Amino acid sequence: MANIVARCHKLLEGEILRRSSQIVSVVGDQAYIFGGELRPREPRDNDVHAVSLGSRNVMITTVAATSQSPSPRVGTAACTLNGKVYLFSGRGGVAMAPIEEQGAVWEFDPTAASWSLILPSDAKPKAFPVARSYHCMASDGENTLYLHAGCPEKGRLSDLWAFNLSQRDWTELAPAFDPPRGGTSIAFTDGKLYRMNGFDGNTEQGGNLDIYSPETNSWASHVYSPDSKAGPTPRSFIGSPRSGKDVE
Repeated sequence: MANIVARCHKLLEGEILRRSSQIVSVVGDQAYIFGGELRPREPRDNDVHAVSLGSRNVMITTVAATSQSPSPRVGTAACTLNGKVYLFSGRGGVAMAPIEEQGAVWEFDPTAASWSLILPSDAKPKAFPVARSYHCMASDGENTLYLHAGCPEKGRLSDLWAFNLSQRDWTELAPAFDPPRGGTSIAFTDGKLYRMNGFDGNTEQGGNLDIYSPETNSWASHVYSPDSKAGPTPRSFIGSPRSGKDVE
């Protein structure tokens, strides 16, 4: 594995940003933060907190929740496509149960600073993924959102779904390799979807980079030694952003 040298520095610190199990989505020079919890099993809020990244004066701007916003939730997943943020399910409510929205996808438009709920078309009325938390999402950069794995009411999942935005319908694709897991991550680049890591309820996963091909609807796997030299050690609940054509 090639050595990667990077330097981390703090952009800012704000009490309102203190949380875990949130999503962070970057559109342009803004990072949008939604969901999460500060105290266990208590969703923090359902505002959108925007952090500016393109200037030296880093600031937090809050888009207050309205009646059209998603309900407060933790362990949701999101991805970006064509300048917008897309979000699916999560865990919330009094029982902190998976939030069932009948396959609907939430769309946040940073330009309008508003949410819209995209309902699946009537063409496939019962073909949609079950509600879940600690799943992951990615987009192909064109018209498709991918949704994978996570934790439903009981157990864990290894399913893979594609949501066609223009047609508003879900298609179930070939499931990924076992074990089913939550806290995994996916990223799309060069026409393929890449998956790493996760937690199966007993152990952190590592040592495999799983690769999904939309052309053949099939998975392959690249095996490596998870020793932090040949490849990353086992882990979960960490994102896999795409930088150019590289998955990081």
